[in-house]
Amino acid sequence: MKLKAILVITALLLGGFYYVSQGEPQELFLPIIPKPQSIEHTAHKTVPINFDFELSGHDKTIELLNSLMTKTYGHSFKSTSAGAKLSFDLVDSLTGPEGYSLDVSENGIEIKAEDEAGLYYGMATFWQLFTHHFDSGKPLPFVKIEDKPRFKWRGLMLDEGRHFQGAAFVKDMIDWMSLHKFNILQWHLVDDQGWRIEIKKYPELTNVGAYRVPAGEGARAILDPATGEPKKIGGFYTQEQVKEIVAYAAAKHITIVPEIGLPGHAQSALAAYPEHGVNLSGKMDVSADWGIFEYTYNLEEKTFDYLEDILLEVMDLFPSEYIHLGGDEVQKNQWKEDPRTAQRMAELGIETVEGIQPYFTRHFDQFLSKYGRKMIGWDEILEGGDIHKTATVMSWRGEKGGIEAAHKGHTVIMSPWPTLYLDMHQSTSEREPTGRPALASLTPLENVYMYEPIPKELQGTEGAHFVLGAQGNIWTEHMRTNNQVMHMTFPRAAAISEAAWSSKERDFNNFMQRLPALFNWYNKLNIAYADVAFEVRPNITAPDDEQRIVSLSSQLDVGAIHYAINKESVSASDPIYTDPLTLNKNDTLITSRFKGDQILSAPTSLKLDKVSLSMRTDDTLEVCDAGYHLKLDDDYPESKDRASFNMNILHPCWIYKGADLKDVKTLELVVGQIPFNFQIGADWKHVKFDTPTSKDGELNIYEGVCEGKPLLSLSLTPALGNHGLTNFSADLPKTFDGATDLCFKFARPAITNFGIGHNLWGLDKVTLR
Repeated sequence: MKLKAILVITALLLGGFYYVSQGEPQELFLPIIPKPQSIEHTAHKTVPINFDFELSGHDKTIELLNSLMTKTYGHSFKSTSAGAKLSFDLVDSLTGPEGYSLDVSENGIEIKAEDEAGLYYGMATFWQLFTHHFDSGKPLPFVKIEDKPRFKWRGLMLDEGRHFQGAAFVKDMIDWMSLHKFNILQWHLVDDQGWRIEIKKYPELTNVGAYRVPAGEGARAILDPATGEPKKIGGFYTQEQVKEIVAYAAAKHITIVPEIGLPGHAQSALAAYPEHGVNLSGKMDVSADWGIFEYTYNLEEKTFDYLEDILLEVMDLFPSEYIHLGGDEVQKNQWKEDPRTAQRMAELGIETVEGIQPYFTRHFDQFLSKYGRKMIGWDEILEGGDIHKTATVMSWRGEKGGIEAAHKGHTVIMSPWPTLYLDMHQSTSEREPTGRPALASLTPLENVYMYEPIPKELQGTEGAHFVLGAQGNIWTEHMRTNNQVMHMTFPRAAAISEAAWSSKERDFNNFMQRLPALFNWYNKLNIAYADVAFEVRPNITAPDDEQRIVSLSSQLDVGAIHYAINKESVSASDPIYTDPLTLNKNDTLITSRFKGDQILSAPTSLKLDKVSLSMRTDDTLEVCDAGYHLKLDDDYPESKDRASFNMNILHPCWIYKGADLKDVKTLELVVGQIPFNFQIGADWKHVKFDTPTSKDGELNIYEGVCEGKPLLSLSLTPALGNHGLTNFSADLPKTFDGATDLCFKFARPAITNFGIGHNLWGLDKVTLR
């Protein structure tokens, strides 16, 4: 009995457990994500599983299970009395809302819940267990799981204002979220770069506001054959599509909360109806820039009527308790400088410009309340006060806004930058897509997983009860493709789901052990997830011209690193890495991390000759200075893979640290250009370039430091008309005995404004020959 007690305690701590079979302890691991609140081993027996079950109980849940099985295995369960019993039953009293119990025993597999959401989550847990055990050829053990969510709000936000993903992808996202036991999708449908929802009373919102010409000369060179004009990108959802998606989400127990931002982030709406802006005249385009814009709604009565009309149609489409009204990053310059705004302020009793946004907030808070809805806004809605206690604050500028709101009696959703912002890079891998790679704000999987939704300042206080939960935000400025969205979202979404569902006490090491099973589920669901946390990263030293010493590691340490030398691939049957490898210069090393036979990351292939080791990309060069550090897509071609540039947009400058120039005669360089389409306020005046010596500009290469007389200066004329990448080759003007730093900077006329022709040059690759 003592041994059994110890093993059960181990189970509760580690998320798996041990059971006794024929007198010997054997490990039984249940890789469920998010981790259930309670797992107990009830007997030393198992249930064999296949596709034959005696199905009974809640028909809708059984239908959803079979749909999931068809999607992931190609066929559904066959209901037959020859199989084990699998039942789904609603009961009057159990674990509470959204909770469930799952019992594997002599009676078969029984899943019970108080509500349909709980049955669905029990079904999701069963699917995980079935997949893990069926794929490994193991029967299901007798277990009893009792589970319920810690928080009411378990959300992801999908930004479609920036890039339109389409109904099929949104439905896929809903499926994936529901299997992680998320229950809220905040749908960011409106922003400066696009209006994505049909409003029947105002058709120009989508006729005009849903489409834009992408920034950049390359993108503008792609012509629409129907018009001969630059091709526009974008799209929107009809009201029928919205209703269908809302119903689809409800069937998976996800509530869609629409976000219609005001009074800022309004450029796409004002491009369609400029009369609702501040002192606008003439045509304005939907923005193709990124950043924070000055355009805001004005204070005219007809503008408030217009916005109320929009919200009435939105409320007809979305039955959610909450409507998100944005309220973030509102710029006040246009209000300050507009005489008509001053006149309206006097009429409305608004004493200062800072009082305009609170006026908007209070007005639409009251408007939504009149229709039985509650407002959510980003934490800026606290400014000015006097909003209903029913209004909910989404804390994004760290946790400060959420703490303040909870102390004031407002419900709070914690969604702080950068930890829960999924546009932040999660590693330094070269395979990271476009996004925000700044080392100071990386959000690796462990940081996301260990986030605690109740801030320390609220723990143990009444304010803790006002925290509804947590939400991850998928901002898509730099996610042009759906594959990029998936990479940046998964598996970090799994970490968020566990932070919001499971108990406060979490064990990241245990979570890591469950990730291989999660990746198997992702493969079945066709999720293009990020495996970069397991990517093997080499560290190479060359003690002489012939040998290389290679050390291998990865961000997460699960399973073992296997390696192969001079082979086309690596497998789990290849040697396990234990100590640094001594190899020769002609070898090619290929390596990856495995858990058993399962490969956890795309293999890393490494040629060890001097030229291959000398090559640096923009990802492996050092970026000069702090500033706006981004990884950005090229603007060309339209549909094929594009180059990307890791750079500081305020100072496009790269350093090759310790370049071994001994015996090197030539530098080979690859450069490209991207549009300067960043709304960064007055900071655009401070973008640093070298002063050009010709009208086309140069690429300057410095020795040791990034100033003085360049070692080399290459004319950019050959690259000017090329929308893609351009190759350069240059002989070094002198010989070197060893290593030195090389600095690469572009010389070009200063940027004087935004728009076509104001491009940034980017360095893509450097090779020493």
